[in-house]
Order: sequence, then C-alpha cells, then structure tokens
Amino acid sequence: YKKFSNSWRKFHPNIEMRLYDEEKIKKYKQEHWFYKATPIIANELFAEGYDVVAKFDCDQIVTGNLDHIFEGEYDVAVVQNSNPRDIEYCRPYIEKGIHRLSIYNIPELLYVNAGMVVMKSREFTKHWELLCETHFKPYKFGEQDLLNIMVFYGNYNVRFLDMEDRWHGLVCKWYW
Repeated sequence: YKKFSNSWRKFHPNIEMRLYDEEKIKKYKQEHWFYKATPIIANELFAEGYDVVAKFDCDQIVTGNLDHIFEGEYDVAVVQNSNPRDIEYCRPYIEKGIHRLSIYNIPELLYVNAGMVVMKSREFTKHWELLCETHFKPYKFGEQDLLNIMVFYGNYNVRFLDMEDRWHGLVCKWYW
C-alpha cells in the first residue's frame, strides 16, 4: 500500500485516497469481504456525495498522471486482465478448450480485471453489490466474474481503458 500511496500522491496530490483499516472492515461482518468490498464501498461513497469512485488494488504503481481516466461519460471504466503477448501463453489451454479466465464466452484476452475499476454509476454499483450478495459463490473469481458478466452482457456504458491510446492494467505487464 505504501508504494501505491506514494506513487498516487506524486501524480494526484489533490485527489483524496481512502484506506479502509481493520477497525472499519470489522463492522461489515461479510463473508468474502475482500472480494465484495468494491461495490459496497463504492455505494457508501456515492451516498456521501461522490460523483466518481475509483478502486485500485494496492499492489499497483502509478507511473503517470491518470486524470484522463475520469473524463467522459460512462458508467464504469475497466482494464483488461491480460495482454496480447498472453495469447502464446494461453494458446495451449485454449486449444484444449480450457479458458483460465473466461466466463460465458467472453474471450480470455478481453476478460477485465477488478483491480482497477472507475465507477460513475450508482445503478451499476448497486447492481454489482446485489449480484455479489446473491450470485457470488458459483463463480471461480466471484466479483470479477460478475463484473465481466455485467460489462459484456449488461446494459451499461462501459469504457475499456486499455483499448484507448494508453495502457493501464495487466495489459502492460510484459511490455515494461
């Protein structure tokens, strides 16, 4: 968290960061809290009056200004879970009909990651929270699988950040 926090503050000193400490987390008494936390916390922040909520896993390092991810009209902005170089790694699995990170015919290279999600729609986050409460267990990757189902099969305005002129998520992991 410290490395993420320092890198975030370098490029975004005026954007508030919230850290949910152990005391705050204990109040939720949620099974699988870590995986359900994003839509729950996002809904709390929207209720407090925020217009945009961005969730970043703390194992990330910010290497440049990210103001552009907040621009434009969309319900949710997402990043890919893999990159084009992963196709060679995935090919033996795909040829055997095994898709490690895929659900409901979403191609593995399009599958999105829940480690960086920018939300502008309270309707979206309420729907995601409801699905996490009612449909979490059947899915191998819980909230991330549900996020992908909503992104690809829901009626939401989705912005795919890695399909623009910059890369943000795991898509760039082999290119550094």
